Amino acid sequence: ITLGAFVRRHIYIPMGGSRLGTMRTSVNIGFAMLLIGLWHGLSWNFIVWALLHAAAMIVERFALPRASGGPFWRLIRVVITQIFVTGTWAVFFWTGGL
Repeated sequence: ITLGAFVRRHIYIPMGGSRLGTMRTSVNIGFAMLLIGLWHGLSWNFIVWALLHAAAMIVERFALPRASGGPFWRLIRVVITQIFVTGTWAVFFWTGGL
């Protein structure tokens, strides 16, 4: 079982998942991602990395329209996601102090 599947099954869904409204879903996503960050280590870079990903997941879920807008906009979203994930790797692997 992957870490994501474990957190989804044993933490996110029992907390209510996405069934309890926008605010509660955002809290559930944030808490689940925070636990994933803490699982990676007790360092600020992992916590910041997890919260950045939680914020991106919340924005993607609630702020962006669900319609893809065609293949061009789908490609743009894929490119933005790749840039974001690659940029947050710098935070994840950063060994300096905050």
